[in-house]
Amino acid sequence: MAFAPTDVGERSFIGNAALVPGGTRIGPGSLIGVGTIPSTDRVPAGSTWLGSPALRLPVRQDSGAYPEELTFRPTRRAVLVRLAIEFFRVTMPASVLTASACLRENAMTHAGTTSGHRPLALVYRGPASQPGCPEAVAGLLTSAPWDLDVCFTGPREILPLTARTLSHAALYAQPGGGTLSSAYRRLRWQRRAVRDFVRGGGRYLGFCLGGYLAGATPGFGLLPGDTDRYISSPGATVHDERDTVIQVRWRGTPRTVFFQDGPFFVLDEHAAAEAGARILATYDNGTAAALVTRYGKGRVAVTGPHPEATAGWYTDHGLPVQHTRDLAEELVEAVMRE
Repeated sequence: MAFAPTDVGERSFIGNAALVPGGTRIGPGSLIGVGTIPSTDRVPAGSTWLGSPALRLPVRQDSGAYPEELTFRPTRRAVLVRLAIEFFRVTMPASVLTASACLRENAMTHAGTTSGHRPLALVYRGPASQPGCPEAVAGLLTSAPWDLDVCFTGPREILPLTARTLSHAALYAQPGGGTLSSAYRRLRWQRRAVRDFVRGGGRYLGFCLGGYLAGATPGFGLLPGDTDRYISSPGATVHDERDTVIQVRWRGTPRTVFFQDGPFFVLDEHAAAEAGARILATYDNGTAAALVTRYGKGRVAVTGPHPEATAGWYTDHGLPVQHTRDLAEELVEAVMRE
């Protein structure tokens, strides 16, 4: 580290974020542009420099005549105004970060407090979900009879999806979204936190994409088996990704449910028996459409179709409205049950 005196001549201007090396002599009437690093040699009087490395500009545009109380001889009021502006410019970013941290800390405190009275249910909302899907799941959990304190979690929510956030929760719900590969790229860093949460006694509830993510290739690895696309399975009656309805047998009863490229579940017979896996619904080709299983000390419930779909989902795509809230509530009951 070296120290050297720096000389700035009269009526010279140093732009914001410019860096004047120690020992530089800047002649009177010179202008050093924004973000410029001038030469360590003497800057000639009246010269103009811009860039890094700095280039000398041959001509300086005349900015017109201004009274000196606005430029070189500012009034006391002008100095105070400038000091206030610089104060907020320097402190505002840190203040915003501090406020954000405080909001998150308060939210975590709220979660920890309310979880002692009402179980906290976290619903993912973010780039790995589709608009309307998190809200439908949250609506289901809020109106259902489990007296849950429902909050959204995700990268743009007050509660981030972290191990610490999950430690306050009783249930984590992963709603529908886009493709599995895209979603997992965004959520792979949360894989360990989600697995540890469920293994330690938490509940995982997955709808469509959330069902895919419960699998292992890729996914959180919460199932005694894996997942695959129903539309690619032998005997499937839906063969494309369009929003539609599909026939399932839910506990042996035929039901029509909203469907959009959901998974079916491939169970390892031995692992499924050890985990106490129970199939709640099957597609018309006999593959598993919904199930509940243990994972560690916790429970996992997943579905390929969308029993949580609201009437708007059907009407938006010109489909006959189906009332399947009872199936969604049964899925939640299956995962919440001890």
